Amino acid sequence: MKKVFLTLLAIAFCISVQAAFVRSMPIARIQPNGDTLQCYVTGDEYYHRLHDAAGYTIVQNPTTGWYVYADRQWNDDRSDWKVVATNHIAGTINPAVYGIEANIIASPRTVAAHRSAWEIPAERRSATDDQLSGSKALTNRNRGKINNIVIFIRFSDETEIETPYTTIEAMFNDSTANAISMHNYFWRASYSQLRIPTYFFPTPSGDSVVSYQATHPRSYYMPFNETTNPNGYSSDENRRNREFALLEDAVNYVNTLNVVPSDLNLDMDNDGNVDNICFVVKGTFTGWNDLLWPHKWSLYDRYVYLNGKRVYTFNLQLEGSGSHYFSTSTFCHEMFHTLGAPDLYHYNNYTNVNSVGSWDLMCNNTTPPQHMGMYMKMQYGKWIDTIPEITEAGTYTLNSVGDSVHTNNQCYRIMSASGSQWYMLEYRDNTELFETGLGGRGLLIYRIDSRYSGGASFDASTVFDEVYIFRPGGINDTTNGHLSQAFFSANSGRTAFSSSTDPSPWLTGNIADTTIEISNISAAGNTISFDYTPHRPAVPNCGDTACNVTVEMSDQYGDTWNGGYLTFENTSGECIAVLSMGDGCARENKSIPLCREPMIVRWYAGASPNECGFRIRVADNTIWKSISHAGSSGIVGTLMDPCEQYLPPQCTITVQSNDTACRVTGGGMFEQGTLRTINAVQNGTHNFIGWHDGPYNGPQDDTIITSTEHRRSITVMHDSLFTAIYHPITYTVNVTPGSNQDGFGSVYVDAGAYGGSNSSVDVPMNTEVTISATANEGYEFDYWRKNYNTDHITENPLTVTITGNVTYRAYFHSTTEGISEVAAPVIVYTTGEMLTIDGAEGRRIEVLNMLGQQIFAGRINSSVSHHILPAPGIYIVRIEGNKAIKVVSK
Repeated sequence: MKKVFLTLLAIAFCISVQAAFVRSMPIARIQPNGDTLQCYVTGDEYYHRLHDAAGYTIVQNPTTGWYVYADRQWNDDRSDWKVVATNHIAGTINPAVYGIEANIIASPRTVAAHRSAWEIPAERRSATDDQLSGSKALTNRNRGKINNIVIFIRFSDETEIETPYTTIEAMFNDSTANAISMHNYFWRASYSQLRIPTYFFPTPSGDSVVSYQATHPRSYYMPFNETTNPNGYSSDENRRNREFALLEDAVNYVNTLNVVPSDLNLDMDNDGNVDNICFVVKGTFTGWNDLLWPHKWSLYDRYVYLNGKRVYTFNLQLEGSGSHYFSTSTFCHEMFHTLGAPDLYHYNNYTNVNSVGSWDLMCNNTTPPQHMGMYMKMQYGKWIDTIPEITEAGTYTLNSVGDSVHTNNQCYRIMSASGSQWYMLEYRDNTELFETGLGGRGLLIYRIDSRYSGGASFDASTVFDEVYIFRPGGINDTTNGHLSQAFFSANSGRTAFSSSTDPSPWLTGNIADTTIEISNISAAGNTISFDYTPHRPAVPNCGDTACNVTVEMSDQYGDTWNGGYLTFENTSGECIAVLSMGDGCARENKSIPLCREPMIVRWYAGASPNECGFRIRVADNTIWKSISHAGSSGIVGTLMDPCEQYLPPQCTITVQSNDTACRVTGGGMFEQGTLRTINAVQNGTHNFIGWHDGPYNGPQDDTIITSTEHRRSITVMHDSLFTAIYHPITYTVNVTPGSNQDGFGSVYVDAGAYGGSNSSVDVPMNTEVTISATANEGYEFDYWRKNYNTDHITENPLTVTITGNVTYRAYFHSTTEGISEVAAPVIVYTTGEMLTIDGAEGRRIEVLNMLGQQIFAGRINSSVSHHILPAPGIYIVRIEGNKAIKVVSK
């Protein structure tokens, strides 16, 4: 077998070993003629693409089965595009010469549609799903012991897994000192609070793995291709059903063996579900949007039990995917998903911009797996109760994140002027176990924005990163900078972090922040130290229009509000006053001058917000607000005129939908200046477009959108009407003759009131349409094929209810024997089992054995075509425009 290597452009690239995301990982693909194509893969379980060394995207031609270069095909208004196959076989031409664009990826709309197929419907979510959502993660769930289960699987056409059992078992369970195993990783990452032993089924035989053998071959679990894999799946739903059925069968098989000890606790948190189960499947991954790609998911559409506990959350790993994916690093990344952590890399937008890089397990994880940041350990691991806050100027010292002996003083936080954002400081040391894959040793400074979860949905306009590490050259949310140089130390020469350094502090949305200064960062050793100098915002003078407001502040423990503070801002965003408790006070009154204009009052919670309270009196001594336990940051309210008695007016908020089939909530009468939430309730038959402020006057208002958030926060200022705009979900129905059936007949789709067409129509969800096929003279209708399914539907006309985008292909057969005879010189001959056809370019051919079984059918795209025959024998070759030819292969 010969090999084709992609040598079009030699470039330098770095392969980063990652768990759910890989970049430029070498991979081989087999062409239809047996050649091996050496290329690369980049992406994660939701979207990954093949490409050559220069970044040119490669796809498999759905008709011919060849791996070819891809191009971008725009829709009419250039608002979206498709990645389509060209006729240029990968590795045989220079794509730049043919004007092919490099680094083409699927559009965000396409990727989002595929990604949504992985979402668990709300009605099927378990209670644990909601508890693991962001800050709802259970405090005690991730402490103690979780018994992880591994079930081995191979396909019906495969022999047993050959990787030794002891090799796999050590990757999960090795507890010897300094062993790189999932057990050791979480024991250290949790600071000795979580053990995860793993048990393997079916029971191994000595050092040999024993696996459940599926009833279907590997091809059944791979994407459909008309030429190379007609046995594959053709839709997201089809893929999910096949995967879930495979896992259900594997669990049921293990149950029949009675090998899982009855006293093995599979449900440590008592939620009724197996805590975690990992299915290890033989082999490696294939192409885009595959079932066979390592991932974490939930078996949500059926009830499958192991020892009386429901199998729900699971990881799927591929035993043959090599050290890039079948590794302790992958296991740890996916397990932290199970424990509640999100991915920190970007899914659809700005995928080349990295918020965290190789500094966290949930982004570009390394080998061995590195620690997650201290914030992630607190927020999602629940192994840290609080993060100490710095509020005073001084010198501070940190132990390293990976220090398993000194498990204190490993991080600090500093609040920003925004109550939802703060700075984290921690020490990362790449000389320690599980940290050797890091790019350096020193102080990390990163920003937390508690309004967001992870980084998957980042779009740089409405959704931003929860975690962002400051690095040289990182000047805004969409500039990558130099993440490998993110560490500060005297050794690196980066010893300060302020508004005059690179990097400098800035908040989400590229807002410069001058309130923080870090300096005198020491050398990296057993510890690292730094100086902190706070800079609070300046307060402008109100002049003659000022009047005094009294704020009575209290802290039951007298420890200066632990960093919490109140601000008074005018509607232009200027900070008029900043108030916090004095040193060592339990109660304090302060009189402050405010401008005679509406004042927005905000509370920024500190480390112990429930201990803080305040009461605000306006000029006539009327109590405007009284809060005894300020539990979270946010707007207290809008003080309309501090100089007068405050009698807040009531405002009517009306919330409606433009479609009576869709529901909205949040309307009513509320106090002026309060913050309220209005909600456009999700609807299974309509898409939410956005909020229009005012009545709905027709489609012209679709473009006047104020917010696209389903749950929208508004400040009540006056009587207001908000309209949620919905559009019915529509799907495209395509009808077409089958591949190479042009001229055999015509097709038509009739959608009643929504029109008819011989190509496609767009209809609302659940519309009933009728499709019909009419054979041309000399042909008869055979069957319909839905999408790329292999099922045959013989009803014609065919009436169907549309629940998704769908293509129906009509197939016909000739009522005359053979193919019409037109003189054309064609040479057909065999050499061993190789069939060669010369001179039939552009024509359709069929190859049949003596039983009349079709061996090959398709249109020839080159002047000389080669085909491998399955065995020596006599074959009939039918060539469009020629008589049938009998050939003998010896």
